[in-house]
Order: sequence, then C-alpha cells, then structure tokens
Amino acid sequence: MGIGWLEQFLLLPQDIAKLPIEECRSRLESEGVNAAGLDEQQLREALEVAPAPRYCKAFLASVVLALLGWASATALLPANADGPALIFLLLPAPMILAFGRARKVRSS
Repeated sequence: MGIGWLEQFLLLPQDIAKLPIEECRSRLESEGVNAAGLDEQQLREALEVAPAPRYCKAFLASVVLALLGWASATALLPANADGPALIFLLLPAPMILAFGRARKVRSS
C-alpha cells in the first residue's frame, strides 16, 4: 500500500478493497467527502476518485514548471550543452507527489 507520506495516495481498487470499511470511511472523510449514506461499494468507489482533483492540479503545475525550467535552461545554455536541461524533465513525478501531499496537509 505504501509507506510514510505516500500511504495517503491510494488509487488502486485492489488496495482499497483490502481496507476495512471503517478505514475507507475515515480516509474519505479526511478528503472532505461526506461518507454518510454510502454503501460499501459506493464508499470504495468514492475513495478511489476523491484525491483525483488534488493530484490533477499538482500534475498540471509540475508539468508546466518542468517545461518552463527546461525551456529556460535550453535557452541559457550553449547550443551543444543542452543535456543538463533534460534534468528538468525528470522533475514532474516527485513534484506531483509533493504538491499533492502539501495540499492535503495544508487543508487538514
């Protein structure tokens, strides 16, 4: 399922199915979704979808920042030394997790 701060990033239906219903309800309510009146299947589906808006915003922000960094580095480096600029294209994955988690912590 995950360790430490990545444990909150839970999208796979197989992992969600392993959680007890009380844990599903708790995680869903921590996302800001009212879990009252949902049956078990609806609860698990809602838990799968709940973090999506937060991580979509993080995805967009991190990809835009990485592309801007890459474009800036490519423009500033000499023509034959653009290899180091490619490092900026590796940044989105960790930035998505960091931005998404930061928004989760800040909203709690």
